[in-house]
Amino acid sequence: MKKALAFLALFGLMSAASAASFQWTVSNIAFNGTTLKSDTGLTAYLVYLGNGGSLDTSYAASSILTDLQTVDSVSGTNTKGAAQKAYALPDPASGDYTELNGNVYGLLLSYASEGKTYYNLSSATYTVSGMDADGGASLDAFKPAASTFSYGTSSASGPVTAGGGWVAVPEPSTAALALAGLALLLKRRKA
Repeated sequence: MKKALAFLALFGLMSAASAASFQWTVSNIAFNGTTLKSDTGLTAYLVYLGNGGSLDTSYAASSILTDLQTVDSVSGTNTKGAAQKAYALPDPASGDYTELNGNVYGLLLSYASEGKTYYNLSSATYTVSGMDADGGASLDAFKPAASTFSYGTSSASGPVTAGGGWVAVPEPSTAALALAGLALLLKRRKA
């Protein structure tokens, strides 16, 4: 009897926990024409973009992780080149889950290669809808089109735009060396 009650309690908790969550998946992630499979240089971030209204679609590459509110992440991919995770929506302070309707989420990929970090922001977004006051809803999975991430690399250092492909962020030491070289060049011209 105790086992049956424990099982029912566990089942009740699992069903309540999954009521306010959705599955997010990124698949067929390509970098420079090559699908990334089980690569440790890749991190996929689920980012909060706002609630309804107009959303920003362009961010400075050097500060994108601080400009966007990261709510969840997963590193690497499986052998088929997919990263997948469930995201539990936060409990609203008021206890009324209808406040979560209209929340917009997007995916940001980060990939380290050749001594640089590249970012790719999906043009596809996921908007929460159908939440009732108690948190019950049938939320769809967020699966952006695979082609969203299949662009080649870009040598530009910004901005990162939704659906704009991979953008490289220059290393701080590279920028410092460039400034030092410029200063030496200016000093040489004066002499």
